[in-house]
Amino acid sequence: MKKMPLFFIIAALVSCAQKDFSKLEKGTSVEEMVKEYGEPDDKVKIFMGIEAWRYSDNLITIFGDKVTEVKLDYDSAKIFMEEARAAMKEVKEENEALMKELDVDIDLDIGE
Repeated sequence: MKKMPLFFIIAALVSCAQKDFSKLEKGTSVEEMVKEYGEPDDKVKIFMGIEAWRYSDNLITIFGDKVTEVKLDYDSAKIFMEEARAAMKEVKEENEALMKELDVDIDLDIGE
């Protein structure tokens, strides 16, 4: 029996571990998606129940408990997540300053 080079063994294992997101459809429940694809690499709350989840270079938008958009092989997925998180942090800080000024106490959870 010939020995397989280590590179080919690793490549085979990596390709088996990657999931096919092309089968993920709008309207799929979050529960079904997590069952099939596992937890995302990153997720950020955007606004009023809208979240963005990143699985490698795949960007999934969720509203409530349903998938609303699937962007496959989205090269800028990681950059989008970082920018969205920074923008939401800025909004949170502005709102907290305004609430302090108005003497209002509300928790603004942005999912950091």
